[in-house]
Amino acid sequence: MSNGSQAYTLKDTNSPSQVIRQTLIFSSITLFFLLTNLKCAKDDPGPLFFRFSPVLFVDYNQEFEYEYTAVSSSGKPVTYQVELPDWMIHDEASLKIKGTPLYQHSNRDYKISITATDGENIITQNFSLEVVRAEFTCDVNFGEPSKSPYALPFDVGTSSRIIQGYCRSGTGGHIGYFAYDFALNMFDTLRAARSGVVMFVQESFVDGNKVPGQENFVIVEHDDKTAARYVHMTKNGVLVDVGQRVTQGQPIGLNGLTGATTSPHLHFDVFRSRNFGGFPALRAQSLPVNFSNAQGTLDQRNGLREGSTYSALPL
Repeated sequence: MSNGSQAYTLKDTNSPSQVIRQTLIFSSITLFFLLTNLKCAKDDPGPLFFRFSPVLFVDYNQEFEYEYTAVSSSGKPVTYQVELPDWMIHDEASLKIKGTPLYQHSNRDYKISITATDGENIITQNFSLEVVRAEFTCDVNFGEPSKSPYALPFDVGTSSRIIQGYCRSGTGGHIGYFAYDFALNMFDTLRAARSGVVMFVQESFVDGNKVPGQENFVIVEHDDKTAARYVHMTKNGVLVDVGQRVTQGQPIGLNGLTGATTSPHLHFDVFRSRNFGGFPALRAQSLPVNFSNAQGTLDQRNGLREGSTYSALPL
């Protein structure tokens, strides 16, 4: 995809005549900050005011660095409190916010809040941060496994082979989106890969029906509003209820043989929202996932390899 350029204008809401212009170069993923209520050092900046040297955008998979500072007109020392997403790093010593947006961070708004005080005055600066992804791609980095919020969805101390990997080509499932098929035995316990709230369950279909769309499943919505699917459960094998809060590692169902499958296995995938709809929306919203407790060889993207076996280590 060719890159284009576009000029964006950010205005000081306290002084409409003051304009900051910055040319933004777009690539497949662009990160940019929309600064609201920007306070600049003017004729009367007040007793405590912010000064900014913001990075307005960063290309996908490249580290960004945002520097901030506040000044007390009375010369008093200033302390800060910063709230930001957990994938960013706050360097208190240098007053910088750093991070590297990954694929799974795209198409979302993130909030950053910086509060400064000199012991007498207090001000807060809020940011609306958006990571934009122009198009779906399988060529992404899954991130450091040890930092993954997900654990393998089966018993600790057991192993499973990936019989279908993510973003496959040719025939079969998982073509062009992120999903794993874990080979498991009938009635093996399936466990929550991540804590969340049960949003949907289906457990009425019989094993061995081989009918696409007639799979038993559980969908769990996580605190960040992403959602995980656990598919092909056995009839009456769901162990949780809609609306129930589940914790990571908690049993949620029993493995089965329902829907479009000829062998018992768990189909596992994660989506940007529980309202993912059908194809192609399903594929476009799928997210790359690895697991913090998976023992086994990963591919060059830090994803699980088709045909490889992975053991679930203690959490």
